[in-house]
Amino acid sequence: MSWQQELESLETAKRWRDAVTVLQKSIALYPDDVELYVHAIYLLLNLLLEEDYSAFKLEHDNLAALLKEYFDDSYEKFNGNACYLFFVGYFSGLAEWYFGQEDLSLSHQMLKKAKEIEPDNPLYQWAYKFVIGDEEARQLCKQIASNMALMSWLESKGSPGQYLTAVIKSSCGF
Repeated sequence: MSWQQELESLETAKRWRDAVTVLQKSIALYPDDVELYVHAIYLLLNLLLEEDYSAFKLEHDNLAALLKEYFDDSYEKFNGNACYLFFVGYFSGLAEWYFGQEDLSLSHQMLKKAKEIEPDNPLYQWAYKFVIGDEEARQLCKQIASNMALMSWLESKGSPGQYLTAVIKSSCGF
């Protein structure tokens, strides 16, 4: 079973301790897997912000430290990868303090760089415009939401992509 399949199963079952263990083992085995780091960052941030992690005997400070460690390691490795910058740039803007930031400037820089690396990708254009409050974001949102290929690609990225799919749909009223 791949790490993606194993994590998806554990996330669905809300087996958070096991999911964190799988992340740690997988990152040790695949330290250059950009999608794994994106998934790890999303899962840890989601645990910290949305889930009752303490009910699963997980500690805030340990989760926060692991998130920061994975962010620092991955940013050093993947800061030229548009897909990484798109996902992690967006997620870091949700709770910048967990990423060692005092404001949203790094999040915005990451999203801006993603759209500069791939200027024809409407997802990357939308994400940057959305977070800076640009009016064009709404039109891009509608264009993305009606593009089945883009939405399918996003969904294929597991829970990080599914989260952004929901953001896009709610942002343009779907």
